[in-house]
Amino acid sequence: MGTPLLGMIDQGGWIMWPIIASSLVVWWLGFWKLYMIWRWGRARRRFLTLWENGAREQRKTGETGECGYDRLLAFCRSDKVSVSAFSWRFREFLLETISDLNDGFSTIAVWVSVAPLLGLLGTVVGMIETFRVITVFGAGNPSLTAEGISIALLTTEAGLTVAFPGMLLYTFVNNRKNGLLRRVRSDGETIASRLLIPGRADNNGERHV
Repeated sequence: MGTPLLGMIDQGGWIMWPIIASSLVVWWLGFWKLYMIWRWGRARRRFLTLWENGAREQRKTGETGECGYDRLLAFCRSDKVSVSAFSWRFREFLLETISDLNDGFSTIAVWVSVAPLLGLLGTVVGMIETFRVITVFGAGNPSLTAEGISIALLTTEAGLTVAFPGMLLYTFVNNRKNGLLRRVRSDGETIASRLLIPGRADNNGERHV
């Protein structure tokens, strides 16, 4: 199986190597972002469990595995947590979370778009080589122009082959990220609404746990 692949790379010329490199970068970044999303999701579940089991009593301790969630949990364990104070603190946490989760997506998108452009560059290089051969030797011998045509076709095929799965991977990872962010926002609204129930009103009308 390795021989045909190496043969295609050899026929496609040097432009095949940057195309392969762009594919490796896209998939490495994609799986890395999936791991980051999984880690944030695990921290979210731990945070909710710790908050439910002990944050309001301020007795139990625990870590979520993410600094942002740990700081938010420590804030929830403070002596007085009003709804407005929690809302402001959660808004800061949400901005930090969005920044961390969005990091790297623009890079993936750039590398996905680079692959077909490299394929197009290979097409141009192949056609230039074809016309050069025709200029020197004429168009009577098709075997002389086969190398340039193979470069043009193989690099275009390789660029599209890399771009299509890369776009699917980007869409899949981006949807997973957006789903996690929706759940995180919903968690903040749920906690804020539950802070209103067991607390008491202070002089400013705020309620504390």
